[in-house]
Amino acid sequence: MTLTITYAILRQVKNKPFHEAITLAGIVLNFALLMNTNDISWLIMGTLFFAVPMIVLAPPVLISGRLKAIPSFSRILMCYTIIVVLDIVLPFILIITEISMTPFIYWNTPLSNGLVYICLIMGYFGIATVIYQLIGKYFSV
Repeated sequence: MTLTITYAILRQVKNKPFHEAITLAGIVLNFALLMNTNDISWLIMGTLFFAVPMIVLAPPVLISGRLKAIPSFSRILMCYTIIVVLDIVLPFILIITEISMTPFIYWNTPLSNGLVYICLIMGYFGIATVIYQLIGKYFSV
């Protein structure tokens, strides 16, 4: 739902700085809601509500070149689906590999949650950029 609403808003806004402000506001709002979570897995799963839709919409807005225009909703939905599956699987990977038990991540302070959140945002942004490039190259959706 967040993805659909934000996509509709971005299609109506013609000013690029407003596009950037809208996506950045969604990402910051999501962290403000999740910075005091008790478990890193909840932080990762919580990114699905605001951050992942904003991140999926960020590469077309922020990266110049081939991703200059906002892609069709079907391309955005394909990218979103792939990232959501990765976001659902990531907590299980962290638990199985026991990375989530390292003291820095386990402390669950706003600072440690913030650093984990920034890493998630950067990783998902990179993945979304690669997915858009692959979709544009191999699919004509």
